[in-house]
Amino acid sequence: YGYSAGTWLGAWYAGEFPERVDRFVLDGNIDLTSSWYELTSSWPRAVQRKFETDFLPWIAHHDQTYGYGSSAGKAMATWEARRAALATQPLVVGPGCTIRATDFDSTTWATLGYDGVGGFGFLELGQGLSILERFDDATPEERQFVGDFFDCLEQPASFEGIGPAEVGT
Repeated sequence: YGYSAGTWLGAWYAGEFPERVDRFVLDGNIDLTSSWYELTSSWPRAVQRKFETDFLPWIAHHDQTYGYGSSAGKAMATWEARRAALATQPLVVGPGCTIRATDFDSTTWATLGYDGVGGFGFLELGQGLSILERFDDATPEERQFVGDFFDCLEQPASFEGIGPAEVGT
């Protein structure tokens, strides 16, 4: 079974070793006629489009559940405001666990990039965004969910206080 890049690998393997191949399931085939660079250069636009045309209307439709905004425009404004707040003041979730704007971005885009419309990732992302909006009143379980979902990893002590100019020197 192969999906995405696995479709390329499966097709290559079948071409190189046809005697070793019986059956493959290749799902979500990539364009085998273009380069990886060409393929991956379209991802940011695709995820942005998915965010705007699929996710924002979906979370707005479920405003009773998530409280993120009753329209796609309101949901976008809520998302942008949270991102700006995290850029100004990262959220300390717990000891050694801080969510920054970059964590917020990367989790949002990774979730949308690997999830179907309205799939499990939409539910998790909606839950995580909702909890962030009411984090001061969140339960311990909700705080744990946020830390786990937004890949809240402890900053290694050896990197603390090191600016970009000092990295690699």
